[in-house]
Amino acid sequence: MTSAIAIRDHSGSEKQITILSDKSQAASAGLRNSSNIELMVQRRHKTHDDDGLGDLTLDEKDNKGRGIMTQGNYWMILSKIDKNANHSHQRALQKMIE
Repeated sequence: MTSAIAIRDHSGSEKQITILSDKSQAASAGLRNSSNIELMVQRRHKTHDDDGLGDLTLDEKDNKGRGIMTQGNYWMILSKIDKNANHSHQRALQKMIE
């Protein structure tokens, strides 16, 4: 996810939930029941996690030996998709928070 991720209800309501972030991070949408968004804020393991890293571990530390801390801001938009509209609520909000 570079700036936003979304899931959409295609059952007739055409509602969409969009999560915006001020930084890039790992994310997935719609993998379980097509109704969830997962954001990976920070992943730290001292052992192999069998989750795509091969034999690598994740244990990044700062110059004082502490685990790296990250901070971020998130915005959530719940909207109804208007297929006839020439604008996007997501794009408008992204321009405001840049």
